[in-house]
Amino acid sequence: MLDAMLALGLGSERACAAAIVTNMIGAEIFGPFGQSQYVVTRWQGTKTGTRAATIDGRVATLREKRRIYRSEIDLGWRTAMGAAFQAVLAVPDRGQAESIAMLAATMAGEEREHARLLQLIAARFSGHFSIQAKSLERV
Repeated sequence: MLDAMLALGLGSERACAAAIVTNMIGAEIFGPFGQSQYVVTRWQGTKTGTRAATIDGRVATLREKRRIYRSEIDLGWRTAMGAAFQAVLAVPDRGQAESIAMLAATMAGEEREHARLLQLIAARFSGHFSIQAKSLERV
């Protein structure tokens, strides 16, 4: 997802990583009068007080993984999955987004991710999921 967001010019590496991490460890809740809030939770197994238990710690880990996974095999996988997530985020036609994302994930050997990609596409086209460059730069 990070490679896709950067390829689409959605923000800086840190801003894009922070958007991903917040989504990974957060949950949307609805307060009075249907107001939506996003609250950060803790991921299971992380000890309280450790840097990994913070958004900044997880952002740093994600960015570091992007730097160290650079073998030919890693880059092939990242390219294919980046294409899958670019389809999720940017292809304007839902059917085309689904087809491209499924094909790219299959090329990466990630057939098990088809359901998750389809969920993201469904959320995007229903208006429940959107990433915009100007909102990321505030992170």
